Amino acid sequence: MVKKNKKKKLKNDKSFFEKNLSLGDLKLFTGKSLRNTKKKLDNFILNYKKQKEIDKLNYEKKLKEERKREILREQKLLKKEKLEKIKAEKLQIVQQKKLITDNEKQVRKNEEKRKK
Repeated sequence: MVKKNKKKKLKNDKSFFEKNLSLGDLKLFTGKSLRNTKKKLDNFILNYKKQKEIDKLNYEKKLKEERKREILREQKLLKKEKLEKIKAEKLQIVQQKKLITDNEKQVRKNEEKRKK
């Protein structure tokens, strides 16, 4: 009994499609949907490619900026090192002068002690 009911339902469904949709309408519907789908895919692919190019350009810009920053950091470090060397040399010169004056004072004291 169940099999007979299914056959009747299929016949009813078939007749519904045959009455409401003709073959020409079906072709137009599939053609339009395929064209629309193709357009959507094409647009998606084009947008994807454009986005890839934009991302690539942005990445290159970031790399350039990073390189510039790195160069500036290196230059600052070099300046800092030069200044530190100059300060160290000045300090050394001052210490040497102080030692010289101290030695001269000591020599004078020793000469005065010898004279007495």
